[in-house]
Amino acid sequence: MGIEDRKINHLEVFQKHNPVFSKTSTGFEKYRFLPFTVNNNSLQDVNTETNFLGKRLSFPFMIGSISGGVKEAYQLNNDLSKIAENLKIAFALGSFRPMLKSGKISNSYEIARKNAPSVPILANIGIGQIASGEWKNNLLSIISDLELDGLMVHFNKLQEYIQKDGNTDFSNLEYELMELIDKIEIPIIAKEVGNGFSKKDIEKLTILGFKFIDVAGAGGSSWAKVENILASEDNKVNPSFLEWGISTSESLINLTSFKDVFPIVSGGIDDPETMTKALALGAKITSSARFIYQTYFNNGVDYLENELRKWQKTLKGIMYLTGAKNINKLGNILKKNDE
Repeated sequence: MGIEDRKINHLEVFQKHNPVFSKTSTGFEKYRFLPFTVNNNSLQDVNTETNFLGKRLSFPFMIGSISGGVKEAYQLNNDLSKIAENLKIAFALGSFRPMLKSGKISNSYEIARKNAPSVPILANIGIGQIASGEWKNNLLSIISDLELDGLMVHFNKLQEYIQKDGNTDFSNLEYELMELIDKIEIPIIAKEVGNGFSKKDIEKLTILGFKFIDVAGAGGSSWAKVENILASEDNKVNPSFLEWGISTSESLINLTSFKDVFPIVSGGIDDPETMTKALALGAKITSSARFIYQTYFNNGVDYLENELRKWQKTLKGIMYLTGAKNINKLGNILKKNDE
């Protein structure tokens, strides 16, 4: 199967199925908000804005990577980039891989910066292309031509393990990562893809030089399930892999113990309450992909934009009711349910 066919198949899986964890949750349901009523906090004084990659966001949210540079993604990226610009939120494009060999920029990527000149735009590359050295083919010029604000490196070992002919040779990964960090001038974000980073992972990532980490924990989309749906009967994996990983909340708590790292959270961020809990536990930016794509596919672009406006409104309401005037004051608004 070619890379472009695989990217199209991924979109089709999310249209026809809901490949999420069945038993593992994000862990955010274990926390509740602590109301704080006796204060001078007025709704008009609450500010949900934040800075990310040198640009101002209306609230700490990024549309997550959904599709690679294939022609079928043009309308999707066209619509989502307009939403990002209208709402002043960040936008992460899909994988560079289809463009690495040719060096030609897909118009499904070019349209994003054209539509969203004032917000952070990122794209991603998988560790398979890093470890193999494939990233050296045109990556620097593609980043420059697309005027990207950040590059996400997707750590997707389990996904590659399940894919037919997936890349499972990572013997050069650490060396190539250090070279990538040395040569790429824009911020580079280490991102899991739904299985979460352990504390040992995070420590290693910081040693390699990563300053931005997206935990992308378990509890939301299961890429093991996505690949298993696409696999033939003979190639389907043991069911234990379908629940593999560390919950998003646990991985976030691991991450926040590293004070010099900018924490980003995805993995089951499907509603504004969960988004706000992630921010209260230490995330600086939250992100969602499956919710975005499924809402877009099922209800359309206008509905999705309105839903995200409600996310910001809900965040502001929770901040108002818990006494947090700005994003930096969200740290003490949660309590564990068993406390």
